[in-house]
Amino acid sequence: MTRVVIAADSFKGSATSTEVNQYLAAGVKQAAPDATVQTAAIADGGAGTVKAVIDAVGGQLLTTSVLGPLGKNVDAQWGMLDDQTAIIEVAAAVGLTLVGDTLVPVSSSTYGVGELISAALDHGATTIYVGLGDSASTDGGAGMLVALGAGLIDNNQQKLDLGGGSLMRLGHVSFRGLDERLKHTTLIGLTDVSNPLTGPEGAAAVFGPQKGAQHEMIARLNQGLARLRTFVPMPDGLAASRQAGAGAAGGTGFGLLALGGQLKSGAQTVQVLTKLDEQLATADFVITGEGRVDSQSLSGKAPIAVANLAQARQLPVALVAGSVQGDVAPIQATGVTDVIVSTPEGMTVTDAMAQTPNLLAQAGAKAMLTYLAEH
Repeated sequence: MTRVVIAADSFKGSATSTEVNQYLAAGVKQAAPDATVQTAAIADGGAGTVKAVIDAVGGQLLTTSVLGPLGKNVDAQWGMLDDQTAIIEVAAAVGLTLVGDTLVPVSSSTYGVGELISAALDHGATTIYVGLGDSASTDGGAGMLVALGAGLIDNNQQKLDLGGGSLMRLGHVSFRGLDERLKHTTLIGLTDVSNPLTGPEGAAAVFGPQKGAQHEMIARLNQGLARLRTFVPMPDGLAASRQAGAGAAGGTGFGLLALGGQLKSGAQTVQVLTKLDEQLATADFVITGEGRVDSQSLSGKAPIAVANLAQARQLPVALVAGSVQGDVAPIQATGVTDVIVSTPEGMTVTDAMAQTPNLLAQAGAKAMLTYLAEH
């Protein structure tokens, strides 16, 4: 009897991690009714991270109304893993999915992220995991800092408007009013990218376009982030801004570092929190996946972390993707033995999203049949 562990990330816009696992599992059982199938929701810090971890550990899922990216309140989900450990995600407060076609790269802020941290503190959290991904904002975490009590003013001693676009007028940052509870709190940013805060590989230059920023606006946001780096009261802002992951979630990684936090691989940390390795200990075959596989998949995305973990146990791994861009050879070098594209050639993205359950079930069946043919 073959023991299969399915640990796939969400297919953004189509299915959550839990749903993707269910669809793939249905296909596996069609191909091999006698197979034993275990599923494990995974994430890397982006949208869906909170739900994946809370589902896995049996924690408490909560909802708090916070300031969203369009200046109106949104209901953001977050969770308590236990009495002292919380997990939140930037995407729930200022995610790209919350703006739709109304991209607001200059005015959107991370104020709601700070409100979520405050809510977690109110619930007694002394360790807070912050998922860094899928943000609509590029403010370096400035809004988050303000929500937690920091003062950001311009040279005329006026409070700075929220949003990355106003940071070019920043004249002073004060941490005197910061929530005192932060001194006794461990903040851990979960990131799936290694980008620094500023520069050609920074938050504005690399991720600004997907948030609606172009040319002059990107330059403006980058300059604003540089000013934030200069004025934030911390031992070495320049070094912190260059740290891998400081540019995650529009620079929110840097904001967490300014608060004395730390940055870790989102995929690897979620694996630890959900105890994925314990499930792999009894597996014969592993299936993972994500909506799109490309060059960025190697920079800390969840499926590659799963493949690395499986490779350490010498387990065969099939990776199911909605689409693949570029050469798959580097992906296969991580331990992936088979890459399966779930979208048929010529099918539009819209049609593929509408048929996600069937397409993933077919991909799961194909992965299983391939495994059985080779073993």
